Amino acid sequence: MKMILMSLVMTLSSAIAQDAISIENQTVKAAKMGDGVYTSYVIEKNASSGEYEFAGCCAEHYSITFSEYTEGHKKFEMFRTDVPNQTYTYFPDEEAYPVTFVSGRYRGNAEMAATFKVVQRTEEKRIVFLDEWVYILEDWKNKDSYLIKDIYHIGEISGGKAVKEAFTAKKKMEKANHVANLQAYLDAATAKQQELLPKWTEDNKALIDERAMNELKVQAAIDGKNADYWNSPEGKRKQAEMSQSPITLLNDTGVDLLICYGSGAYDRLKPGEKKEFSCSGGGSVRKGSPRANNTSQHDDTG
Repeated sequence: MKMILMSLVMTLSSAIAQDAISIENQTVKAAKMGDGVYTSYVIEKNASSGEYEFAGCCAEHYSITFSEYTEGHKKFEMFRTDVPNQTYTYFPDEEAYPVTFVSGRYRGNAEMAATFKVVQRTEEKRIVFLDEWVYILEDWKNKDSYLIKDIYHIGEISGGKAVKEAFTAKKKMEKANHVANLQAYLDAATAKQQELLPKWTEDNKALIDERAMNELKVQAAIDGKNADYWNSPEGKRKQAEMSQSPITLLNDTGVDLLICYGSGAYDRLKPGEKKEFSCSGGGSVRKGSPRANNTSQHDDTG
């Protein structure tokens, strides 16, 4: 009997420990993963069956770097290592208990961003750190409606190791039980967030009010700068260009016409065909003719 009770206690303790781990918030889970290069694994949703399918890996690598956001929470910047000039920032969805990270940016110019730190979020783009895997989510509506767009694993896998890993990636991904594990985490963590959010909101009313005021200040500053621009000579010129009505060209010549417009753009209008062109930007539409033995360049012929 004593052995049975001990076994039961150990089983319950293990279950409690596993449950505690499973619903750790994203600040905790992300901190465990840390900065570094992450390798992308292929996941695709079958349009017909609605089921996720797995393939290879290692074609893309992403750099993730964490920095301070608020007390107790971090944000991070991410970019594809072969496209370092395209950096994306992600913020916790809630500070009471983050369930996901949300794509976003600080509003306004650098001075506004540093002073007010008003975050504009792109709610449909999210990321979840879950033990050894990272899930890139798109089309997010709620915890039960989203698309798993990509899956990362900590560490760079390249060269010969990447070739070897690609052969086992499909089986490895299937064994990881991604879809079920991610959904189980979102269910448990969202319930925890909803439990803690009212108390956090009550305790942080002053902070929430300050942020709302900062949003108004940033919007006022942006509106002021916009007004200054549109009232300037350059802004008035731009407004005049934008207010010009588009024109429609009809080819009534009986022969094909090559119409040049914009920066190297062209269209071929057959007899009876017509096309609408915008006049905003001060551009012009000209008749052109192809250069001899050249498929991409054309001469303006008036």
